[in-house]
Amino acid sequence: MRKDLINLAQRAAKAAGAEILRYYHEGNFEVSTKEDNSPLTNADIAANDAIYFYLSQSGIDICSEEALLDPAKMSENDTFWLVDPLDGTKDFLARNGEFSVCIALIEKARPVFGLIHIPISSETFYTSTLFQSFNDRGLIMPQTGSNAIISGNSSHSPSVDKMCDYFESERLRCGSAIKFCRVAQGIAAVYPRFCGSSLWDIAAGDAIVTAAGGGMFSILTNEPLKYTGEHLRNDYFIAFSKDALAHKDKFLAYARSLLDK
Repeated sequence: MRKDLINLAQRAAKAAGAEILRYYHEGNFEVSTKEDNSPLTNADIAANDAIYFYLSQSGIDICSEEALLDPAKMSENDTFWLVDPLDGTKDFLARNGEFSVCIALIEKARPVFGLIHIPISSETFYTSTLFQSFNDRGLIMPQTGSNAIISGNSSHSPSVDKMCDYFESERLRCGSAIKFCRVAQGIAAVYPRFCGSSLWDIAAGDAIVTAAGGGMFSILTNEPLKYTGEHLRNDYFIAFSKDALAHKDKFLAYARSLLDK
């Protein structure tokens, strides 16, 4: 990963974060509903415009939640940016601060770079040329010993409740892609997702968790996820911290058994 591309992505994310906070603090945002019934605000659009201003300078195609790329340009042979300009719009509207900006670079259907910026705290998590995970304090050294399972604020899954009971795990909740950051840090051991998500929701988090020594796998196949235009939705998955990765097979097997019920 070229250093200039990392710098460009960081500038894009911080510019998007500034736009999001402007609307968040002023409270003058407008809300509409997209075809999938998810909310869209003018903060999403402003953040998207800010990201495009910077990333377009790279000459690399961009696929954003708010401006989809032609799927034919998102094959396993293509390189493209994958962007969610405001991940966690429901958290933005709930004014809980747990929203983020997500930018990933995809090569050969896998994220080779990921960045998650949290505007409210000014934290940025990203992967480097050496494929290690960093935040504003430097190289992420995941803490060990946590058995917590993390899930979202707005999506409740009985399967996650069952997993917490089965593995006798503490339950944490967190909005948007920030969950991936907490897994990378080792604050949470696993993040299982038993509901649909789009490529741009998770690609940056996949890169960050993996570069921190963890991993992310499809519950259906036990394999890493693929990021192409063939399917813009993902398999259900589990993200593992570095400490929890050794136990991935038993987590995935149990999660798969829940799908069969």
